[in-house]
Amino acid sequence: MLEHVPGTRHQLIESEDDGSDDENDLSPLVVNGSPNDEDAVASRRPFMAAASPTLKQRRPYPRLPVTNFACCSYDSCQNFSYKTYTFNIEKRQKTGPVRALRWAFTFLIGVTTAMVAYFIDYFVNFLLNHKHDWVTKRIADGQPAAAFFVFLGTNAGFVLVAALLVLLAPVAGGSGIPEVKVYLNGLRLPGVLSLRTFVAKVVGVLFSVAGGLPCGKEGPMIHSGAVLAAGWTQGLPPRGFPWLARLLGKDAVQRMFLPFRDDRNKRDFVSCGAAAGVAAAFGAPVGGVLFAVEEGCSFYDVSLAWRIFFCAIVCAFSMAFATNTSTGAKSLNSPGMIDFGDFAGSNVVPFSTIEIPCFVVIGAAGGLAGALFIHLNLKLTAVRKKRDDWLCRTFGSRARSFVRTAEPVCIVALLSLLCFFDLYALPRVCQKVPPPSDDHDSVKVRDLLQTLECDAGHYDAWGTLWFNSAADSLRFLFHFSGHFDHMVLLGFGAQYFVLMTVTYGAPVPSGLFLPSLLAGAVFGRLFGQLLKEIDVHTFSTLDPGAYALIGAASFLGGVCRITFSLTVILIEATRDIAYSLPIMFAILSAKFVGDYFNRGIYDEHIHFRKLAFLEASLPEELSMRTFVHDFMTPRSKLNCFDPVERVSVVLRTLQTRRYIGFPIARCDKEQLTEQFHYGLMTRSRLLVLLSKKAFSRRRKLAVSVKALRRAVDACSDVDLLPETDLADTKLLISVMEAQNLSQVVGESTDSADNPSVKVNVTSLDRCFLLPSFVTLDAPFEKDFLEWKQFHFPATDYETITGRAGLQAIADSLTPEDMGSFIDMRPYMNPQPFFVPDNFSFDRCYNLFRSVGMRHMLVIDPKMRLTGLVTRHDLWNMSQLLEHPPPGWKNSFGRLVRAGEHTEQYDGRDYESDSFSDVSDDGGSVFSGTMRSSFAPFF
Repeated sequence: MLEHVPGTRHQLIESEDDGSDDENDLSPLVVNGSPNDEDAVASRRPFMAAASPTLKQRRPYPRLPVTNFACCSYDSCQNFSYKTYTFNIEKRQKTGPVRALRWAFTFLIGVTTAMVAYFIDYFVNFLLNHKHDWVTKRIADGQPAAAFFVFLGTNAGFVLVAALLVLLAPVAGGSGIPEVKVYLNGLRLPGVLSLRTFVAKVVGVLFSVAGGLPCGKEGPMIHSGAVLAAGWTQGLPPRGFPWLARLLGKDAVQRMFLPFRDDRNKRDFVSCGAAAGVAAAFGAPVGGVLFAVEEGCSFYDVSLAWRIFFCAIVCAFSMAFATNTSTGAKSLNSPGMIDFGDFAGSNVVPFSTIEIPCFVVIGAAGGLAGALFIHLNLKLTAVRKKRDDWLCRTFGSRARSFVRTAEPVCIVALLSLLCFFDLYALPRVCQKVPPPSDDHDSVKVRDLLQTLECDAGHYDAWGTLWFNSAADSLRFLFHFSGHFDHMVLLGFGAQYFVLMTVTYGAPVPSGLFLPSLLAGAVFGRLFGQLLKEIDVHTFSTLDPGAYALIGAASFLGGVCRITFSLTVILIEATRDIAYSLPIMFAILSAKFVGDYFNRGIYDEHIHFRKLAFLEASLPEELSMRTFVHDFMTPRSKLNCFDPVERVSVVLRTLQTRRYIGFPIARCDKEQLTEQFHYGLMTRSRLLVLLSKKAFSRRRKLAVSVKALRRAVDACSDVDLLPETDLADTKLLISVMEAQNLSQVVGESTDSADNPSVKVNVTSLDRCFLLPSFVTLDAPFEKDFLEWKQFHFPATDYETITGRAGLQAIADSLTPEDMGSFIDMRPYMNPQPFFVPDNFSFDRCYNLFRSVGMRHMLVIDPKMRLTGLVTRHDLWNMSQLLEHPPPGWKNSFGRLVRAGEHTEQYDGRDYESDSFSDVSDDGGSVFSGTMRSSFAPFF
C-alpha cells in the first residue's frame, strides 16, 4: 500500500518559512519505505490519472506579502460527535437554560462595560482636574516657568505609564477598532482579547488622555467591551472563577461555559461588547448597534441584532445610572463619556435652506482633510516600521523598545512646548466674556473660560483651548455664545491636526473619535463665524456652534468613513433630531470626497499591516473572467488524511507542517472508488485526539464488492497482484454476491511492508488477506470522545495547540501508540462547503465571507476533490485583480501579463482556460493549475 507523505502547500498558521520554493515541492510518494521509487510508481499507473501531454502550462500569479495569522471558523461543524451532544441536550430539555444563560451573559457584558467606562471617565477627570489646578495656581502666582515644568512633568509621567503598559501588551496600542474589526471578519490575532491586553488598554488610555495627548477614550472602550465579552463567555473555570466553582461545583461551571466555547458564539458576544462600548462612550445605544453592523460585524442576522440592541441598552442605562448617582442628579438623561451638551434646549433655529450648500461644502472639506490625515499618518506609520526594523537589526529588541517607549513622551513634550509657546511667545489674546444666551449650556461653558493673566471679565483664548480637556473644549465650541478669535482657531486647529496625526499609531492606547471631533469642530466654527461676518443679513440666524457640530461630523466621517452609524450616534449625543439633515449631508459629502483619494483610516491600517481582511464586496467587473481553478491550491499540493489514519502519520504531519485544516480523502490517489472526498479535519481536533489517546489498535475498514471488482479489472492487465491474491479476491466477490453482501468489515494488518485487510467470512473456514481497497462504511468505535471534550478554556487551548504542547504530546506517545490508528469520522466535518472548479471568483468570495468559512473544497464534475480555497487565496487574488502588480494587468476581469494579447470578452464561458484535463481512464489532473503562488497561514 502506498503511503502519502505530507505535502508543502496548505494551511499554515505561524511563520515558519524555511525559504524553500513551494512551487517545486511536489509531495513525494513513499513506496515500501523508498521515496520516489520509479518502478513502484510505474507499477501504480493503472490507478493514477496520466498527465495529458497537451496540458497547457502557465506560470503562477505573483505572491503578495501577508501577515499570517490563524483564521476563525464561524461555520458550525455538525459532525457525529456534535449531533450526539445536541440530541442529548434536547432529550434532557436543557435548551431553555442555555438560551437564558446567553441572555444573562449579554446583560452582564452591558453592565460591566458601563462600569469600566465609568471607571475610566472618573479617574481621567480626577487626574485632569488636579493637573489643571497645579498649573493654573503657579500661573496665577506669576511663575510661568514653574507652571511649564509642572505641566511638562505631569504629562510626561502619565504618558510614560501608558507607554510602559503597551510595552507589556503591544496589542493594547492604538484604538483597537482595527483589531476588533479584523477579528469579527475572521482572523484570530494573538492577544487581542486577552486579559493582559484589557488591563493595559483600560489603565493605559486613562493615563494617555490625562497626559494631554490628542487622543480619546471611545475607540479603546470599543476594544475593552469586546475583550469583556470574550472573557465573560469563554471564561477560565475553575481557575478564572474559583468562587463560582466552589459555589456551584467544577462540573456545573464547566457546563455553564461549554455551549459558548466556539468561534461562532464568541464572535456574537464580541459584537455585543463592541456595541456596548459605543453606547458607553456616546450614550447612543442605537448608534452602537448600527456601528457594530456597519464597521464590526461581517456576519449578521436578526437574532444577533436583538442581543446587540439589548446589550447596548443595558450599557447605556448602567452608564447613565452610575453617572447620575455620583453627581446626585435625579434624572437618567446623562450622556456617556462624551458630553455634547443640550442642543435641544437652544432657541436658535438650527439651519435655513440657504445653508444646506454650506453644509455640503463643509462635508467636502472634511472629507479632503480626512484623506490628507490618512495619507500623512500612513506615511508616518511606514517610517515607524522602518525605524523599528532598523533598530532591531542594528541594536536589538531592547533599543527598539526603548525608542518606542520614548516616542509618546517626546510627542507630549512637543505638545507642552506648543501650549506655552502660544501662551507666552505669541501676542496674548484676551477677549471679553459675553453675556449668556438662550442656549441652556451657554451658562455651563462659561465655567470653562480660562482667565489666566487676563483682566477681570476677560478670558484667554489660547488658554481656554489648551488648558481644558478635549471633551470640554468640544462642548465649549458647540455652545459658546460669543465670538472666538479667528487666528486662535486657525492656529490651534493646525497644531492640533499635526499632533493628532503624529499621535495616532504611537505605542499608547489612543482613540481617534474625540480628537477628530475637536479638530473638525474648530474649523467648522471658524467657517461659521466667517460666513456670518461676510453676510450678516443672509445668515442672521446662523449659529456658529451648529457649524462646529457639522464640522466635527464632517472630519470624523472623512477620517473613519462611517455613515449611517455616525449620523445616529451624533443625533443621540446631541439629543436633537433637528440636526439630522445637515449631519447627513455633511457625512455623505465627506464620504464621497474621501473615498476618491483613499479608504478609511481603519481599513488603511488593516491593509498596511497586510492582514487578509475580506471587504464587504468586490466590483463584479474586476473578476468576471476569474474562476476558482485560477487561484485554488490544487490537490497535488494538499495534505490529506485517510478517514482512519495511523498515529505516526498524523504526528509526523503535525510536526512538520503548521497546517490548520486537512481534507479527509484518499491520499494514495488510487482511483478505485466513486467517492474521493469525505470531509475536513482541523488541527486542534487532531491534537485533542492525540492528547486524549483516542486510538484503536486495529483499523476497521469496509471492503465493498464494487471496489473489489474494479481492483480485479485493474490488476489483471499489469500483474500488480500475485495470482493467489487475485484468486482470493475473486473468490471473496463470489461469496459476497452469494450472501447478498454489498460489503464486509475487516481489519488492517500491522505489517508496514505488506499492508492489507484481514477479512473473515463466516461461510468459509478461512480468512482473506486482501490489498486495502476500502470504502468508508465501517462502524464507529463506541467509546469515541464527546463533543464537550473538544471545547475547553482558552489557556488549555493554547497549551495543547502550541509548539510546546505538541512536543509534550509526542513525548507521551509510546511505540505501541505510534502504531495505532485514529478514526476521524466521528470528529471531522462531514458537510464542508464545496464548489465546482468553474465557480466564479465573485460568487466564491461572497459565499466565503457571508458564511464565515475557513476552507472551501473544490470538486470536479465527477465530485472528486481537486483543490482547496482559503481566505488567503481569496485575499491574494482580490488584491491582484484590484491593484495588479508591475508587469500584470486586469484584462476584462482576468489577470494577465501586461504584454499578453487578450481578446475582448464576448460572453462565452471560458471553460477552455481551466487547466484540468480528464485522461482516458477518468482521472483528473491539475498539475498546471494557474493559481496564487503564496503559501498562506490559515
